[in-house]
Formats: sequence, C-alpha cells, structure tokens
Amino acid sequence: LMPATRPGRLSVGFLGAVVALMALFFVLVAAGQRGGDHFFDNLWLTSPILGAWACGLGASLTAAFALVVRRDRSFLVFVAAMVGLLVSAFGIAEVAFPH
Repeated sequence: LMPATRPGRLSVGFLGAVVALMALFFVLVAAGQRGGDHFFDNLWLTSPILGAWACGLGASLTAAFALVVRRDRSFLVFVAAMVGLLVSAFGIAEVAFPH
C-alpha cells in the first residue's frame, strides 16, 4: 500500500496537498467567496486551485518517475498518478476553455 521509494512517497505527499488545497477551495466557496467572469477575478479562489493544479502536476510527474524508473508498484503511487493526471487535465481545460 505505501510506496517504498522516495519519489513514490513524494508523489503521495503531493496527492495529500491536492486534497488539502481542494478542501480549502470548497471551504472558501461555502464561506461565501464567488468567482467573477474570468479565472483570475477572485484571487482567494484562484490561489488554492492553482496550487492544487501545480501539486497535481507534481504528483503525476513524480509518480510516473517512481513507476517507470524506480519500479515502485504501490497502490498509492498509482492513485497519485491518476489523480494528478485528472487534476492537470481539468486545470488545463479550465484555463483553455473558460465557462
């Protein structure tokens, strides 16, 4: 279950940061923060999302390194790779195609 290599543990740490930053984002929304017409209109909401995106990218890159180069086959590294890829894809889509 737990990763055996340092990059694997780092990717799981990035995964924890993604979860914490997303939770902070939803707490801020529940507290009454609202976005504007553009992505950067409310920096209170933009900062945690950009941090989660960066940590998601870091999780996917370090998990890919741990899986391919270091041969770490723990379940949490696979989860970190998948969640990191999803967060990165949604972050790119949000910036490229605002709604």
